[in-house]
Amino acid sequence: MNDKKFTNGRQWVIDTYYDKYDEFINFLVPDTNWEYADETAAYNAKQYPLWVNKDLSSSYQHKDFSNFNFDEKYEILLECVSAWVQDKLIEHKIYKKIIPVISWYVDYTKGSWMALHNHDSNVVTQVLYVDGVDDINDTKDYVKGAMYAIFPNDKNLTYLPFTNYPGRSIIMSGDIFHGVYPVESERKRTIVIDYKYYE
Repeated sequence: MNDKKFTNGRQWVIDTYYDKYDEFINFLVPDTNWEYADETAAYNAKQYPLWVNKDLSSSYQHKDFSNFNFDEKYEILLECVSAWVQDKLIEHKIYKKIIPVISWYVDYTKGSWMALHNHDSNVVTQVLYVDGVDDINDTKDYVKGAMYAIFPNDKNLTYLPFTNYPGRSIIMSGDIFHGVYPVESERKRTIVIDYKYYE
């Protein structure tokens, strides 16, 4: 897949593909003690923490995971994908030094969706699809659980839908508003990683 980059003023989105997505699947084990979708923009989906940078988490607006004991093997995968994201940013002339601060996953089933929301303004957000496939031949690409992003310029809004397939990775300014249309087909799981950035 060839990358696509969209910009609108200072905000940007990179649509790309991470071929090692399947290495994450074994870590997507639900722990009901940590499920917290009711505290987020998710509806009828489940949301679970995967990893947290305990030194940086206090400066980041998200649920407090400082007591969460993550799998250290996940941290190894995170180092690899973080280096890949850093290279992607440089490739697309976005010169920000990134450090991962938190990671979680969303478990979508039929009828679940994500309301329009954004993350901190000082983060880079990565969304990585790991399973589930939307009907990419449907001309109405927003009806099958696609993620969408909306960001304005002086004259209009940029609207971008992203149908789901394993390995697709959306890297974007953390303050871009985005959501997920209601899922109409099979289960799908999505990993999210937020990175603090430094110019």
